[in-house]
Amino acid sequence: MTRVKTWEEFYPSPRTLHDMLRWVNTHSELVTKLAAHERILEVGTGTGILSGFLARFCEEVITIDNSAGVLRNACGFMTEVGARVLAVRGDAFRLPFVDGSIGACFSQGLLEHFSDDEIVLLIAEQLRVAEIAYVSIPSLFYPHLGRRGPGLVGNERLMRLGRWRRLLSGRWHVEGRYYPDFKVATIAGVTLPLPTQILLQVSHRERGG
Repeated sequence: MTRVKTWEEFYPSPRTLHDMLRWVNTHSELVTKLAAHERILEVGTGTGILSGFLARFCEEVITIDNSAGVLRNACGFMTEVGARVLAVRGDAFRLPFVDGSIGACFSQGLLEHFSDDEIVLLIAEQLRVAEIAYVSIPSLFYPHLGRRGPGLVGNERLMRLGRWRRLLSGRWHVEGRYYPDFKVATIAGVTLPLPTQILLQVSHRERGG
């Protein structure tokens, strides 16, 4: 049985500017959507790369994580690249923010670690504080290869896009699509259109919808 790693083990040291450029390239559509909002919240800090990059474009960027070690390493990276991000230690199931006070929430590589019921609770909490939630997760088609691939933490649930839609669309308006991963599917500078990642856009249904 695979041992579930802690996030401090998974992110043992701050990332580099080179890591940032590769990661932003993979998640460019997510980053572009978030850059249109003035105040954004990252739920699950991880490396801090995306929040660090978005701090160049958004008026206020906040990141929240329940791990002091993860936040410490992420803040080290943000300091290195000169990014102004408010790092908060807290619970993603009980976000310490006022209703509707955030423009957009986002997470990358987070929700695949939770059960269906927990995913619904996490999205509900994000849509309590924000008007929209962007969710990026590795898909069922993500290869279980390499030092950074899914399977390292040990509790990932990799699913198809349709499965994610069915899980969330009963309560909210959900848009979603597959997109490729630069790190996994790039050959001779060209990223192959493999469905390795999923981007979801979740919001409250319009009145009468």
